[in-house]
Amino acid sequence: MEKINMRQYFDDESCAYTYLLFNPYKKSIIIDSVLEQFERNTGIVKNWIWI
Repeated sequence: MEKINMRQYFDDESCAYTYLLFNPYKKSIIIDSVLEQFERNTGIVKNWIWI
């Protein structure tokens, strides 16, 4: 069974949360992304994939 990791990000302006779920095999999903934070969120995923 794969371990699923989760990161939670909060956007002060919209008071909304974004969730990043990922596993050790570099598969990930962003849930409920705030449009204004899209670049930040995709940047986190791209940086994480190359670590």
